[in-house]
Amino acid sequence: MFIFSRRWMQRCIDELVSILGEGPLQKLVDRLNRPDDGRLAAMWELVFLRCLAHAGHLRHEVPLPGGRFPDFEWTIASEDERLCVWGDVTTVSDSGLDAKNPVDHLSAEITRLARKYGLNPNHFRYDVQGGRVGDYRKSSMELSLPDRPTLQRIIKSSVEPFVRHLAAAPSPAANFSCMEEGASFTVGYDQSQMFAGGGHPSYDVAVSLRNNPIFRALKRKTEQLAGAPEDAIRLLILCDADCASMSRQHVSATAYSSRAIAEDFLRQNRTIDLVLLATVVSASHGWQQRELVPKFDLVAARSGRRPARLNADSVAAVTIALNRVLSVFPKPVLEPINAARRCVERGYGNGMRGAYVNNKTIKISSRALLQLLAGEISRHFRTRTVGIGPRAAPGT
Repeated sequence: MFIFSRRWMQRCIDELVSILGEGPLQKLVDRLNRPDDGRLAAMWELVFLRCLAHAGHLRHEVPLPGGRFPDFEWTIASEDERLCVWGDVTTVSDSGLDAKNPVDHLSAEITRLARKYGLNPNHFRYDVQGGRVGDYRKSSMELSLPDRPTLQRIIKSSVEPFVRHLAAAPSPAANFSCMEEGASFTVGYDQSQMFAGGGHPSYDVAVSLRNNPIFRALKRKTEQLAGAPEDAIRLLILCDADCASMSRQHVSATAYSSRAIAEDFLRQNRTIDLVLLATVVSASHGWQQRELVPKFDLVAARSGRRPARLNADSVAAVTIALNRVLSVFPKPVLEPINAARRCVERGYGNGMRGAYVNNKTIKISSRALLQLLAGEISRHFRTRTVGIGPRAAPGT
């Protein structure tokens, strides 16, 4: 369900009891157990707090004069001095872009209508138009689709009659085009097509340095560290909660990378000194071998824009300390895009319980076997809801 395993997250919780205290830790645990889009933010905060504590002295949510409570005050030792780093852990996602470009809803409705009228959904395909809109510095990629209520009305008035006609008068192939109320898309039907398909321009690419989810997420957190001590380094840790620009490994000539966006943010903002970008990518090792690995990128303000507290030595010291943090980072088990979908569901999911070996043998984990024998799951893997939480101390 999460990017990192529940076992590893429980370990983080147990180790942070003495640092965070029962009350703040319980609030964090409650966020982890609540099925909504805040779960991934709580997960990233939990993991980073534990790893930061392994590489320096950590204090959690120390109040600032302005009434803000940053996630951490982190003291690290360099060769000849101790550096104080104040920081916050936050996340970024494409949820706003997805809501603005409801192509998933169109796809789901076409499948639903095909089944409703007894047709094979695999014989359908959709293609949505779109392109760059707005002024150059504030432009974005948008699909030619209206808001979801309007799109639903179009589907009911135009797409459904097309599907209903196909069911009443079968044809080997047919096409429907929609050009109304801001919508521009086609729906195709082909009985020789083996799999359902769809196409549209990528609306989650950053074609502007400032009009994108990453820049907005960083800007929202600026005030959180504005009241930090003048000699303290300010660090924002931006984590991937399903943002394509964070995990995209190849950026086109017309789109900006997450690093370029962070550099532009630091160029405009002198309150923040450093940005650490954290995501998970898929690394290939030979044919059909895939491994999920965490990917980090530390971005510093350029020399001419740095305050006195941030110099080459302090950047080097923070870099060394962060390398120690990342050396104890857990191994990912899910990509952010999949974890974001799972985290809004209730329960904790089936997890990776094993692999099908042949037509007579199934390989499962020891945990799954114990749950099966205890009756917590059936051979169909129906599970009870189990939460994450602090463990009681011995003797309690």
